Amino acid sequence: MSIQSRLQGFSHDGGPAVDRYPDPPSDGELSEVIAPDELYPFPVDQVAGIEELRRDIRDIIFYADDSLEAWSRLLGEHISYGNKKVADQTAIFNIGSAHDCRNLGTRYCQVSDEDCYAVRSELNYPQPLDYRRRQAILWSLLDGVTWARAFRRHADRKRNPVDALRFNESGDFAGKQDILKLDTIARRLDDIVDTYTYSASADLPWDEVQSATVNQSNGMRAYGVRRFVVVDSVEAIPEDGIRCPNDLDGSVRCGDCRLCIDEGAGDV
Repeated sequence: MSIQSRLQGFSHDGGPAVDRYPDPPSDGELSEVIAPDELYPFPVDQVAGIEELRRDIRDIIFYADDSLEAWSRLLGEHISYGNKKVADQTAIFNIGSAHDCRNLGTRYCQVSDEDCYAVRSELNYPQPLDYRRRQAILWSLLDGVTWARAFRRHADRKRNPVDALRFNESGDFAGKQDILKLDTIARRLDDIVDTYTYSASADLPWDEVQSATVNQSNGMRAYGVRRFVVVDSVEAIPEDGIRCPNDLDGSVRCGDCRLCIDEGAGDV
């Protein structure tokens, strides 16, 4: 029995939704009730740090005096800021790993498995795959409202400014529930950050996403505000296309440049 069914409607934000809370699972029960292996497309029990993550989730739900504050701190441990291409004021959260991406190796993805930078990072370094799979577990357990409220608490604690929230350096949205959660988060945070993402999941109802900027990562059908296209050479960029400024100058990072964040720019 998963934690969701065992809790029978328990509210993440601390409000009681049942007359009597169920008994907290023991450490020996955690693998059966919090992120059980059979609910995920990867071997959960082999993820580095899974025992600690399960204990943290159990302790938040059953023991935390301020569960929202506790969720915000756990979520904050799974949010990164900036890298070689992304500016330091941009928060990054992945809903899954590249290895588990539903579009990997399919006609939906622009690049082959070998050319996917997210796959390469997970193959070349030990940490990213486990980290992103722990992010996937948190994504599956938190509803959009709680995720947004926890992020707001997290952002309020940051000493440096946070002005953008990027979903997915790896992985992609698997279903309608994912993109509606994205839209809920973006709508509830639109006073503090601009939320944006890239997706090759052309089969999803993207017209229902109104609050996040969606960059279309393939040419199968029109969705989102623009296409973000991989080309073989500079000569292949169409006349009405814009070359990614980071390609021209590596010091210009996403977040400083806002072509993929704001709605007004053309295809990149």
